[in-house]
Amino acid sequence: FLVWAHAEHVYGQAPSSTKLTPVLWNNGKAYFFHGSDYSRYDVQNDKADDADENGNPYPRAIAGNWPGLFSEKIDAAVFWPAPPPHSSTRKTVAYFFKGNQFMRYDVTADRADPDDGSGRPYPQPISLKWPGVWSDRVDAIVVWPVKRNGRTVAYFFRDTQYLRFDVQ
Repeated sequence: FLVWAHAEHVYGQAPSSTKLTPVLWNNGKAYFFHGSDYSRYDVQNDKADDADENGNPYPRAIAGNWPGLFSEKIDAAVFWPAPPPHSSTRKTVAYFFKGNQFMRYDVTADRADPDDGSGRPYPQPISLKWPGVWSDRVDAIVVWPVKRNGRTVAYFFRDTQYLRFDVQ
């Protein structure tokens, strides 16, 4: 994903064959998904991790390392700042988007949720749970670190457009 600024405009480019999808996790790491692989970056030490704590080198396959998650070509990912809406369980989650679908990842359990708690399996159509968000593709998502009018917001990006999404 290439981003550059000119005057008052920010531009982005994400060809599907070379797309790099980042997500900042709650463990001080950032993960970068590319094709069917991922790498890990240590934010505090400002350097890419060569290997995990067990000596397994990066990059490595998504399949087998992110249980239940899309195994390739992830379009967008975001660590969500709130528990899932309408969930009976309060948990820490991230969301991953691919094409017109999304999945919820249970951060504590370290696996993709098999369903939404009401029996509907993942992946699910974006249009089912993300009102106002494009239903066919999302290129990138960022949760804004500063509240807007007292509310936490996320920005969804696609091509040259963006949407502001109220997290609550």
